[in-house]
Amino acid sequence: MPIDYCLDPHQPVKATPPNDHIAWIGEYKDMGFSEIYLHNRGRNQLEFVRFFGEHVLPKLR
Repeated sequence: MPIDYCLDPHQPVKATPPNDHIAWIGEYKDMGFSEIYLHNRGRNQLEFVRFFGEHVLPKLR
């Protein structure tokens, strides 16, 4: 999915496979961003943190 999709505040990122998140965040990283803030609009914050900690963040290091 193109980076423009992620920058549109009217198009929230929905539940997707980890590789999609890795690709989107990687695009920001490639553009030189040193900090990227992620926000989960759902109520299950712990599951969000666990998911990213186990499946996404290790692939971005």
